[in-house]
Amino acid sequence: MDTYVLDANPPPNALHGGREGFDKRGWSGEAFSSTSEGDGVSFTLESADGDQGYPGNLRASMRYVWTEDRRLVTDYTAETDAPTPFNPTQHSYWNLAGASAPSVLDHVLSIHADHYLPVTPELIPSGALADVASTPFDFREPKPIARDIDAPDAQLALGKGYDHCFALNGAGMREAATLFDPASGRRMTVHTDMPGLQL
Repeated sequence: MDTYVLDANPPPNALHGGREGFDKRGWSGEAFSSTSEGDGVSFTLESADGDQGYPGNLRASMRYVWTEDRRLVTDYTAETDAPTPFNPTQHSYWNLAGASAPSVLDHVLSIHADHYLPVTPELIPSGALADVASTPFDFREPKPIARDIDAPDAQLALGKGYDHCFALNGAGMREAATLFDPASGRRMTVHTDMPGLQL
């Protein structure tokens, strides 16, 4: 069995791909328009065999499409010539009140999840699955993000607020969460076919 030593970021874990994750790289981009889905942009990135310790030459692609019915669709794909982990994500920060609003804590959030993943002091999921009922992590009914963020909860203290994965109910493409800003009236609904959502 081969052994691969990955970049630690932060030590002792390999988080977000290493010290120079794909978020710190220059991607090649190309805009497209008038597809059956809508207009968008496609990005590609090449990662050489051994990059930050990972095996295999990898070509990653990401597409953003803005549809005529006002949906933002993101798709990830990758091709590699050797078995290697590839688990992309994006850290999107949405402020539905607009750029001048200082906070999203008044936004009303609902998440379709009966469980969340507790974290270790390094903010790595512990492997446990915890029930959201009667905890600050219960977003099954819409509530302002700020309502329980200052609750005396050990998990909130570890994340310095919310920095946790929610194990979404159901499978396949489905509604995962809804965010609403009462001041502007803007609403965002998130659909995914993934098993978890990070808040």
